[in-house]
Amino acid sequence: MNKRKKNLLTLLLPLCFVFNGIAQNKLAKHYFGNDHRWYEENIPFIDVPDQEIMDVYYYRWSMYKRHFRDLGTIGSIITEFAPSVSWEGPYSGISAAAGHHVYEGRWIKDRKYIDDYLSFWFNGHGNQYQYSSWLCDALYNYYQVKGDMDGLKAYLPEMIDDFQGWKKKRFDPEKGIYWQKPVEDATEFTVAGYMVGDGWAGDAYRPTINTFMYANALAICEVARLIGDDRLAEQYHDEAMLLRKNVLSLLWNVNQHHFMDRFTKRYPDVDFQFINDAELNGYVPWMFCLPEDNDIYIQAWKKIKNAGVFYASYGPRTISKQSPYYMLETRTPGAEPGLGECEWNGPSWPYQTSQVLMAMANILNKYNQDIFDKTDYFDMLKIYTRSQYKEGKPYIAENLHPDTGGWIADFPNRSEHYNHSTYNDLILSGLLGIHPVLGNQIEINPLIPDNWNYFSVDNLIYHGHTFSFKYNKTSGLDIFCNGKKLAGGLDLQKQIINIPEAKKQEVVPHLLNYAFNNKGEGFPTVTASFTYTNDRIYDAVDGRAWFDEYPANRWTTLGSLSEQEWFEIDFGKERIVNASEIFFYDNGLSVLCPQQIRLECWNGKEWKEIKTSENLLPGTVNRIRFKDTQMSKFKIVFIKKSAAVGLAEIKVGRYE
Repeated sequence: MNKRKKNLLTLLLPLCFVFNGIAQNKLAKHYFGNDHRWYEENIPFIDVPDQEIMDVYYYRWSMYKRHFRDLGTIGSIITEFAPSVSWEGPYSGISAAAGHHVYEGRWIKDRKYIDDYLSFWFNGHGNQYQYSSWLCDALYNYYQVKGDMDGLKAYLPEMIDDFQGWKKKRFDPEKGIYWQKPVEDATEFTVAGYMVGDGWAGDAYRPTINTFMYANALAICEVARLIGDDRLAEQYHDEAMLLRKNVLSLLWNVNQHHFMDRFTKRYPDVDFQFINDAELNGYVPWMFCLPEDNDIYIQAWKKIKNAGVFYASYGPRTISKQSPYYMLETRTPGAEPGLGECEWNGPSWPYQTSQVLMAMANILNKYNQDIFDKTDYFDMLKIYTRSQYKEGKPYIAENLHPDTGGWIADFPNRSEHYNHSTYNDLILSGLLGIHPVLGNQIEINPLIPDNWNYFSVDNLIYHGHTFSFKYNKTSGLDIFCNGKKLAGGLDLQKQIINIPEAKKQEVVPHLLNYAFNNKGEGFPTVTASFTYTNDRIYDAVDGRAWFDEYPANRWTTLGSLSEQEWFEIDFGKERIVNASEIFFYDNGLSVLCPQQIRLECWNGKEWKEIKTSENLLPGTVNRIRFKDTQMSKFKIVFIKKSAAVGLAEIKVGRYE
């Protein structure tokens, strides 16, 4: 290359990243509107030649963010249901999909969300034993992405406590395997439940909880190795291997070629008998590569392609179509479409579909078999993608009809944007083949269709570095780290790439929120000049911020004729405050973002102005900072408005 051409390339290379930044900004504004900055800063951006995957990918990030809940001084969590439900645990925490939440959120740059979430479960704020989960494994995989070995090692005592807690509650030492109630496996009304009653019962030794405990034991083993405790590592390795041996010997049904439930002695007439019909949960062992790589167990996967068993246009089905219990209505006989309940007797459930896709990617990456290939994998991924629509727009509720795609459990003010599965992790780690590992390496093995001419991933944070992956069918795969090419012209095959040593991520400052009160009990208390009849004033300080009309979660002044309105928070004691984060609700018609607001504080004698702000935006955070101010009460006054005003959420506190 002559010197002139080399200099020209040197000038053009930085422009590529500038153009990419512009494209990323346009994507963010297109999909996220006024809230685009948070996404630009935090999520990996993809560009693929499939519009449905693009649309659902970015929808799923907006859905995921909707489930952040700020608990004030406790931290924050990720919820399963956006609105509260009667069976949730403390602070709306539900452990059923906690593993999914961590896998999905491990790709977010700002660590607070998953750091807080893991702390919530492992430090006793929630009930991690409410539902089966793979929390220890998820924690381990989160830290693989972050490359933070010190943080991972610090969790070892809590991981052991979690494991031993499950062992005490659900382990049968006589059989050497775990049992679970189907409803506490998050899969009520399965075959086991129908065989012994009305669907609620059916305690059984299940492939699910046993696989989760196998994965959790291996995670503890790996962390023990990291700290150099060989004895502890060997103990949990033995736990995992014994459990693996027992799952393979006891839960594999040689007649049906499937991993299946066996009843506990709670049911003497069927004690330790297999259930009658294959269920989709029989694929869960491959989520964590529990089965051996041989021709025996892989035969189970023939059913996933069989339309008479699991395969469906909007599937897969959760139980075999051949079962007498298939699509049996139990709780809601004769219900109108869209008003069915949560039954795992055939409907397509994103929770298990994402487990199946994770398992399929594992098989394509780590097993030798000829039952299915990446074309079959992509077909299942596309089915899953097409399933996440309603009225032509990306959407997810609880479960859907596997043949028509119509949502079954889709209850108003409950099921909207249901956070009970993964999707984006499946795209990044499965389809696009980005596999985290410990050490100064990253593994890649994209499973894209052969007719794709390109794909790209930008702004992916791994081990504290910013990675980009650019594939062109002609020139191959290029990998960039912090803007510099790390590898170029790579073939799309499984390979490990050496990367720079992990670096510590910068801590993103977050507001310590003193305004949180999720139940409206005790302090802080809130009052307002006016509250619309259908609104609940404490929804504005419950830690949840979303901007949809449904499900409703806001305070508004609809119906008021006053020229000015105010919203007040009484902390019940003196606080040092230096910021407020305000999320305005705006429906574009009767409730509009104000043009100007005034922030005030009560100093014990009178209200004093803190700051006046304008140029406010709906649908995103308006962050207003000011000097440290002591106060017992805080007020926001809407001094210029053209319609009713509303708050999706308001936070008041301090940045340290």
